[in-house]
Amino acid sequence: MTVTWAATALESGEYSAVERDSDVEELADHFNQLRSRDQGYIEVRLPVSEFLDHGICCGATVSDEQGRPTGVPGEPGDWCEL
Repeated sequence: MTVTWAATALESGEYSAVERDSDVEELADHFNQLRSRDQGYIEVRLPVSEFLDHGICCGATVSDEQGRPTGVPGEPGDWCEL
């Protein structure tokens, strides 16, 4: 299955809103790498959907004025579904 997603970049630790299409394995690998660092954010949707289907964050992240996560880590916490 192909999914469309945007996530915290592993290199910079900052959230990148640039969406990419990949199989679920690549998404799971990125998720696991962020989870091992105990910080990050991922938004996932099916390619046929215009709307966000799922958002997952690890730890707390600072939000911008519109309430979007910046990817800047806040206090450590648990992964949770949004």
